[in-house]
Amino acid sequence: IIPNNIKESFTDLYDYMNKTTVIQFHHNLVINDGDTIISNYDFHEKLTNEILYTVVEYNANDNTSRMKERLYSATDLETEYLITSNGYKLPKSERFSEKYLSQLAGIDRVTNMINNQAEIQSFIENKKLKWNKVPIIRRQGKKQNRRRITLSLDVQEFVKDLNDFVQTPDMQCNLVPILVFNPTEDDTLN
Repeated sequence: IIPNNIKESFTDLYDYMNKTTVIQFHHNLVINDGDTIISNYDFHEKLTNEILYTVVEYNANDNTSRMKERLYSATDLETEYLITSNGYKLPKSERFSEKYLSQLAGIDRVTNMINNQAEIQSFIENKKLKWNKVPIIRRQGKKQNRRRITLSLDVQEFVKDLNDFVQTPDMQCNLVPILVFNPTEDDTLN
């Protein structure tokens, strides 16, 4: 349904939607006492370029949530859910927010720094950094990490390993994207 109605094309639509679900997690419109979630996946109608939204509804009878098998324009949502009449605002895309774009720009800065031997060397040798005091953040809520292995190195050993790594010929580093939420009591990821 989705690929036939949108102007965007994706090599892996499921992967795109899965990642966007995480990015948009705190930016959805939740209505009907939490039973309906309206999301903006940055889909646009082929002919009009109008933003298209998805709707997920919770079914209390079988305790499941299911995405409706259609996309909604703002007009469709107003007709079916009375969005503006009830004082709601449709969700904006987080991908184009100032905060998100700033974080993406930070990736380039960090990548350039890591791939510059002089800069990374200066960073590694920075005496103010407490390499042995890096916090390990564990998952919150019911499904906390039950077992974990912690690698312990003293500062000198860690710095030596880093120096050995960055002095390898043609060293290129790629960043691993990690998305971390800082959950509050009402907002824990399980």
